[in-house]
Amino acid sequence: MNYSNHITQKSLEKMTPQHWRKEVKTFPWNEYQRYILEWIQSSNRHGSIEAVAGSGKTTLIEGTVATLPSKSRIKIVAFNVHIVERLKTKGRIPISRVSVSTSHSLAFSLLIAMMRGQAKLDENKPTQILKQTISKYQSHPEKYSFEDTPLGKLELKLFRNLIKKIASFCQKTLTDPENTEECQKLCLHYNLNYQFPTQKYDFIQQTLIEQRITQWAIRCVTYYLKVSEKIASETGQLSFDDLHWLCHKWQLIPPKYDYCLVDEAQDLNASQIALIKSLANQGARLLFFGDRFQAIMGFQGSDSNSWIKISQEFNTENLPLSICHRCDHSIIKLARNLVPYLQGDPLKEQGCVKYIAHQGVLDQIQDGDLILSRFNAPLIRWCLAALQKNLSAKIRGRNIGKYLIEIAKQYLMDELDWPTQWLDNLNSHYQKLIETANKNEDSLLAAQYEDEQKCLLYCYSEFKSPDFDTFCQQLLNLFDDENRPSLLLSTIHRAKGDEAKRVFLLNPEALPYFNKNKKTWEDEQEINLLYVALSRAMNELYLVNTPRNANPKEPGEIKELDKSIEEVFTLDLIEHSSKIRKQLLDEIVLQYEQGIKEAQDEKEKEQIQQLYLIKCSLLETQIL
Repeated sequence: MNYSNHITQKSLEKMTPQHWRKEVKTFPWNEYQRYILEWIQSSNRHGSIEAVAGSGKTTLIEGTVATLPSKSRIKIVAFNVHIVERLKTKGRIPISRVSVSTSHSLAFSLLIAMMRGQAKLDENKPTQILKQTISKYQSHPEKYSFEDTPLGKLELKLFRNLIKKIASFCQKTLTDPENTEECQKLCLHYNLNYQFPTQKYDFIQQTLIEQRITQWAIRCVTYYLKVSEKIASETGQLSFDDLHWLCHKWQLIPPKYDYCLVDEAQDLNASQIALIKSLANQGARLLFFGDRFQAIMGFQGSDSNSWIKISQEFNTENLPLSICHRCDHSIIKLARNLVPYLQGDPLKEQGCVKYIAHQGVLDQIQDGDLILSRFNAPLIRWCLAALQKNLSAKIRGRNIGKYLIEIAKQYLMDELDWPTQWLDNLNSHYQKLIETANKNEDSLLAAQYEDEQKCLLYCYSEFKSPDFDTFCQQLLNLFDDENRPSLLLSTIHRAKGDEAKRVFLLNPEALPYFNKNKKTWEDEQEINLLYVALSRAMNELYLVNTPRNANPKEPGEIKELDKSIEEVFTLDLIEHSSKIRKQLLDEIVLQYEQGIKEAQDEKEKEQIQQLYLIKCSLLETQIL
């Protein structure tokens, strides 16, 4: 058995916490894992463990629990419920003294305790508040300036959805909606702006009116959040977005823990970081596990600079976990252009990276294959084609299906509108959205709008649904989070945490998808998305040339195309590698100088120097 397979087998073994606590001493940890475990035992500082893709992060979390004092109280904050269940069911975590949950579950438990068991999640709460908010603002036109521009049914629906979106981002980012300047920055940052479904006025006049309506929406958010808080305090009704926000607003005090281990910390939003900080204020030592180069959830309200801000706010020691046991050497070589300190397992079996044509891919699918795409529409097209070939196929992300259904509902004013008027409403509004985004040189937003439109139109053309309810159910049936089909399709965002022996990445020529308006944080996250995509493959990575109207059902053998892998993407990989390497080295030197300056004794200085040497060697850089 080679070292790589031994690691995999040992990390998957089920055992009791007592057995694992003994086993952890002889477990075949690599040099970085051993250093981290020794540092955790010898230091009292908060720590940031920067774990590359496939580095055995979950196993290290389990090892950390086993090496901490046996009577210590430990909290593990996992990224999602799947990781929570994985940690609980493997049997290595002593759940009698180690609490494992998502941050949302932690926040909910605090609210339940505060409300003496009366707290309950109500997914219809936002809809109820929106009705009350709109009624309030329409009944006081002299105060709220709402009737200057009368809105039709569809226009009012879009206005209500904008209020809901702005309120959600205010809660996630802890932005005060009464601070107009900050709220305007928020809307600009996340593209939260009102747009008419059609061109009603000349371009300049319509733009000014749309800006004014966006300001009305911001005013409505102030009232919306006050009502949301009032309902929560009086009835215990909570929306999902209320959880972290109310814990922060009401300054709820969490239970005391000795240690708090936070998974996927690079994708925390401001409200989640505030909750983690409250644990530190209660005496918990914080250990963050994550990877700045896998920060990809900025579009949902996560702080794109979360990893750096965490390091600064909590003064963490930054520790590398840089060996990827998942990917073959050819994949590692390619991915190192994005993450220069990424290292491969020397005993990993040989695989391949190939740039191929789309013809015949579905004919060659094997059980356990994974198909990835930056956007949803290609996944729907390929999933339906796979089903027509009698393959067991599903798309990851049930809530994506629910989101598309919510969009579809916006354009149905009456059941009798299906499908003609629905199609007219959908197409005219998206045409307007895409045109406006392109005029503003926001190519990424335009691509996202186009993707949503294509998803709905392609489903409509394929389903031949007799009514709207049937259409919605057929759409939802494409998505599944519970069962692993023979062929799993996923957006890159949804694939984080997944792996497969063979991965097919659709339309790699469009990656990273850079935005014309040059929002730096969006460009950085697009590059991170490429890294996440490349690092899902264990043995074989196929970059699938997918022309705009490519038919996934076309038969054939897998055909390799005559083009260098490094030239497939929109990014100059060599130039980017040099740039990132310099940034990381500057950061390492700064951390070293600051650490030496703040060191309490010679032993701590030796630790800092040792860590500095490790980081420099990872970048294959001469030591200063």
